Order: sequence, then C-alpha cells, then structure tokens
Amino acid sequence: MAVAGVTSRLVTVPPSRRSVQSRTRSRAPSYGAPRQSPAAVERSHWFVDRTTDRRYEVLDRQFFDGGFVQQHILHADGRNGGSISMRVGIVIKVGANGLISRIDEYFDPAEIAPLLGS
Repeated sequence: MAVAGVTSRLVTVPPSRRSVQSRTRSRAPSYGAPRQSPAAVERSHWFVDRTTDRRYEVLDRQFFDGGFVQQHILHADGRNGGSISMRVGIVIKVGANGLISRIDEYFDPAEIAPLLGS
C-alpha cells in the first residue's frame, strides 16, 4: 500500500547502532534497573497472537545523541482475514550502557480495527 507523499527506502543501520535493535527494555523510574513493562509485553503478545505475518517498511530513521527516531509502516495479516498497513512513529532512547532505556511509540489505534473482528 502506498502512502501519498512518502518515499519508501531501505535504511542501513551503522554497525555501531545494530546492537540497539535487539535490546528492548525500559528503565524502572524509581530504581533505574532495566525491566520490561508488563502492559507492553501483554500488547506484544496480543498482537503476535492476532497476526500471522508481520513486516516493517522503514520510511526514515534519524539518529541523535542517546537514541533515534523512526517512521515506518507496520504491515500485518490477521488470523481473522483482516490486514493492516499502519503508520507508526517511535522514539528510542539508549542509555550509556548501550541498552534501550525507553521506547515511545505513536500510532492511530483505530487502524488496528481490522484485526479485532472474529
């Protein structure tokens, strides 16, 4: 599915940033210890259970000191026969230890509706 005014392109991640992609943890606010948010894990499990195929079409990725922002389209086919092509924006913050310390994700939840039917 094409999005008007957006050019899709392959984005190559520099070798020094590749390890960032495989480490998805958030930082506990009061203790500073890495942890996964139970709600985020639950949402991830729900999404994987509802879909049979998922892929990310990266539109743009910009690095800044301490992380990066990315725009992508999440394509997924639902077990119920529905499919989605949802625009997503994420902000990834990386701690001094090289681990992801925070992920903020932005999308229109109405775009998940095709996956909700039985």
